[in-house]
Amino acid sequence: MTASGGYLDLKGWKYREHYEFFRGFASPFFSICADVEVTTPWQRSREPGGPSFFLLSLYAAAQAGNATEAMRLRIRDEGVWRHDRVAVSTTVLRQDETFGYAWLEPAATFAEFAATAEPLLNAVRSGSGLQDRSEEHTSELQSRFGISYAVFCLKK
Repeated sequence: MTASGGYLDLKGWKYREHYEFFRGFASPFFSICADVEVTTPWQRSREPGGPSFFLLSLYAAAQAGNATEAMRLRIRDEGVWRHDRVAVSTTVLRQDETFGYAWLEPAATFAEFAATAEPLLNAVRSGSGLQDRSEEHTSELQSRFGISYAVFCLKK
């Protein structure tokens, strides 16, 4: 995914003071966990021939993240970059108990998302290494399923 988007004009941005305060921190971010009601997609995934619950969850995360502007903002050296859209990333466990990362592009429909995600996930499962995308890590949403955690990394 190319980093399409643009820098925000910070002069009138309502979060400018917050940005100015936090941009000097070593890790100016934090993570949150939330319980989410997933009965409907879970039941859909359990139907005969139903879609993967994992893929439904990733698709929902991508849709929600892309619909929320704050989830598409990234701090860069030159200021605050607003991505037009962001991919969702996830870890993929392999048979040898190692893992790799997969970056899945958002799509208009679940069918389109699943059609591109399945081959990518299979490639990571059968591959080796982490598939690091270094520079492009700034344009993704991360998903973690089944583990509750909170990380606060706000130190100067």
